[in-house]
Amino acid sequence: MKHGCSIVAAIMLVLSLCSAALAQVPYPQAMAAEAPPYPGAAVAMAGKDAGGIQAMLTTPDAPEKVVAYYRSQLASKGWEIAQEMDMPQVRTISFERGESTFTVAAMPQGDGQNTMITLVLEAK
Repeated sequence: MKHGCSIVAAIMLVLSLCSAALAQVPYPQAMAAEAPPYPGAAVAMAGKDAGGIQAMLTTPDAPEKVVAYYRSQLASKGWEIAQEMDMPQVRTISFERGESTFTVAAMPQGDGQNTMITLVLEAK
């Protein structure tokens, strides 16, 4: 659970940076090198700071399907699962490779029609 607080903080940071009007933006190249964007998802926000790279996407698919996709993609690149949480309001899975982490959070939206995907890549 050493990354538990940082995962929640990263998710909150990304959510606070997201504007109400979602616009299509490019998916970060460094993130794409580890896992392509979720198929058919729209990239709503992407950014980089001293802590790493963040991206937020939306999809009509269920959170379970999103987490399964990233589990498969990241495992194929040598990432190992460090932590997984399954709660009604969010499903998260955090991976480690060396000293780097890649966190995926999939949250159903209020309308029940979309899932917000939050990705955080911290490379050290």
